[in-house]
Amino acid sequence: MLSRIDAIISKVGEDAIFKKAVATYTPSTRSNSSSFTNYPVKAFVYSSSPNKLAGLSDQNTRYVAISALDLTFTPVVNQDKLVLDSVEYVILSSDKRKIGNASAMFILGISSNGE
Repeated sequence: MLSRIDAIISKVGEDAIFKKAVATYTPSTRSNSSSFTNYPVKAFVYSSSPNKLAGLSDQNTRYVAISALDLTFTPVVNQDKLVLDSVEYVILSSDKRKIGNASAMFILGISSNGE
């Protein structure tokens, strides 16, 4: 079943880059820095959610489904990013969907302006 979900998202999804934030602390300078590791993924993009239909979701938020087979980690809200059509989006929400005990996909709420 997981391979079916992955196949569907791969077929109808758009090429995207998932940017995983990597934080580094340097003790000698007592400073934090962050960089990103890029992962190519397929993302099925849509703009409605149950909350939006009920009038509870921000109009600027878009939603994407990404196969859990594409990501070996859980996305971190307000740190990780997604690039679609050369536009960088902030991840505002992350919902892992499972089939049994296995992760099937992530539903991410994204915004280009972080709101």
